[in-house]
Amino acid sequence: MKKSWTYKKAGVDRDAAKSFHDIAIRKIRSISNALNLNVLGIEEGRFTNYVQLGDYKLTLHADGVGTKVLVAQLMNRYWEVGWDAVAMNVNDLVAGGAKPLGIVDYIALEKSDKEILEGLLDGIEKACIESKTALIGGETAIMPDVIKGIRPGKGFDVSVAALGIVLWNVQKGSYGDVIIGFRSNGIHSNGLSLARKILLSKFDVNDPAPYDSSVTIGEELLRPTRIYVKICVKLWEKNLVKNFAHITGGAFLKIRRILETNSGVEINVPDPPDIFKLIITKGNVPWDETYKTFNMGIGMVAITTKDLAEEVIRLCKKMGYEADIIGKVDKEPGIRINVPGIGMVRIQC
Repeated sequence: MKKSWTYKKAGVDRDAAKSFHDIAIRKIRSISNALNLNVLGIEEGRFTNYVQLGDYKLTLHADGVGTKVLVAQLMNRYWEVGWDAVAMNVNDLVAGGAKPLGIVDYIALEKSDKEILEGLLDGIEKACIESKTALIGGETAIMPDVIKGIRPGKGFDVSVAALGIVLWNVQKGSYGDVIIGFRSNGIHSNGLSLARKILLSKFDVNDPAPYDSSVTIGEELLRPTRIYVKICVKLWEKNLVKNFAHITGGAFLKIRRILETNSGVEINVPDPPDIFKLIITKGNVPWDETYKTFNMGIGMVAITTKDLAEEVIRLCKKMGYEADIIGKVDKEPGIRINVPGIGMVRIQC
């Protein structure tokens, strides 16, 4: 019988990750109580929490790119993961109603390697300019006893902490609202543990993709994450949306965070891009697992009212983003996804 791959079999336990999140939330509340500093946003349906400092609401976020760094090592290409370290942060900030202001980076290297460092910083620079976010500073550490890579001497990790100012109020989606999906630019930076285990057991990173000989498997896995800051800021400024969900870790499960209690969604997704079909086919991945692990072609979703949906889509197209109405909020709990040629897929944690 053909092996059926899941995220857990690839080494990522989604349930354990959720329990870690719960531990962190308890610590956030404990520390804020001890310091008499109110941390807000936890219950609001935001993707980052914030504190009120005088007239300003400031938020911080930190993220990396996961095992995408291993693909970069195999490809000996680094700017894409530098870009992604910024993208994962600024996309989460803007999804939560904040405008990104600045970042600091942390780069840990197995050895002093100028090529890796310059490549990462080139990507960080490009992403900062794209998202209009300042690079304020950072830290580089050489730790041969700690950092080990998939290629000898090429081990590294990169992460970013980002500062934003909360400018917009969020609202949770309610009955009758519609879901607008913004197209992704490939696999982005989530699900790489599963994607690598499947594809790199069948292909070399330099092999051409079976569906497009002009691109290699490695290039597809390394394709940089789309940055949605410009369009999200514009939609917030024009008061055209209630909230956003950045489709990253947990994938379409993220939508639950921006829904009112006892609400659910039914989504009609587009045909998944070829990279995801290849992963599903080669790894015999269950369809519900894919929509809990990968973005499947949708990198960001917005919730808005029915009367504003067409204006949202018009503005997206004007600014060069592909977006469509993909679903609606209803009173049936859960996330139900209608997949072309497959039927309805229900996902739950």
